Amino acid sequence: MPTACITQPDCRVSLKSERIEVFGFNEQTQRDEVLRQIPLRDLERLVVAESVQVTSQALAALLRAEIPVSVMGWNGQFLGTFLPAGNAHGRARLQQ
Repeated sequence: MPTACITQPDCRVSLKSERIEVFGFNEQTQRDEVLRQIPLRDLERLVVAESVQVTSQALAALLRAEIPVSVMGWNGQFLGTFLPAGNAHGRARLQQ
């Protein structure tokens, strides 16, 4: 699963071990529960709607794994992206 798109309103993305968990409201049980678990190794990009909450631990783990996170508005408008830090070795080589 290279790209995960989470657009369900009022979901929460959190980190558990080496995977992200998407929590949301289940209307059948009337409770919040895990809707999906996605291993970080299977993910290349994460796209979330503005109503989705991403914990700081999950965001940090995604960026450490070099997975960009994009945020879209309620109307599909692109709001911005969290990008992993660039490799410092390339800058040092250019300076040499």
